[in-house]
Amino acid sequence: DGAIIVLDEAHNVEDTLRSVGSGQFKEFELIEMIALLNSHAMKYVPSSDKDDDDKELHEKMPVAAHCLLILIESVVKYLRKSKTRFEKNEGANGVTKATNEYQKFKCPDNKEWEVSYFGPFGNGSGGKPVGCHNFFREINFENPCTNTHSSKQHQTSCVDTYTSQVEIFETFISSSRREASQQNSTLADRIVTFMNTICNAYRLSEHYYISSVVSANGNLDFATGNEDQINTYGQVNRFRKKPKSIVQNPRPIEQDQLVSNRICNLKS
Repeated sequence: DGAIIVLDEAHNVEDTLRSVGSGQFKEFELIEMIALLNSHAMKYVPSSDKDDDDKELHEKMPVAAHCLLILIESVVKYLRKSKTRFEKNEGANGVTKATNEYQKFKCPDNKEWEVSYFGPFGNGSGGKPVGCHNFFREINFENPCTNTHSSKQHQTSCVDTYTSQVEIFETFISSSRREASQQNSTLADRIVTFMNTICNAYRLSEHYYISSVVSANGNLDFATGNEDQINTYGQVNRFRKKPKSIVQNPRPIEQDQLVSNRICNLKS
């Protein structure tokens, strides 16, 4: 009682608290998540030398990985749709604006342009704030691929379904962390962070905002077609980060059917 708490840099408290529940996830990272989840969804092998708990965990893991994979794929599809919309928009909020801004101000390569925004502004029916809820409709969040509930139950329990699958995934990864590479362990942690963040945003959508942004892949010289720009001394004007390429092939459609069959077998 009577204690006084003094906060240094107190004006940063709001931003700090906001960042705790926030996250930024880029397309390349999400694709790496998909590749890791796909490998776990496809490699279930029954084993007689495991105890009952361990065997049950190994049986559940492909189902959990497949469920998370489908959701993250939906997010990637939405990001790509946003990117296409940005590239085809030659108006005030599209690629023309970005190109002109770069050519005029030479903005840094990590400059981001917002394409879509779902936030705590605007109200739905009955004046209830909708926040970022419409984003979850875009990615079909309320229909987890496990398909174990009726449609009405499905919508109210989707977060519980995702949460339970994340717990299975996290438990499995923790039990096999010694065998995993450092890169895969870090990526697995990011998958858990992504799922926890997106589930919290769904629960409290009126308090969250979700936006999709685009930035140059590598450098803006390449993105604007000026990659051969040379200065008067015959040298490249500045260091330019090379564009990344996606080496992971898309998943064959047949894999969804294979995993779906396995899910049915595991539940029978």
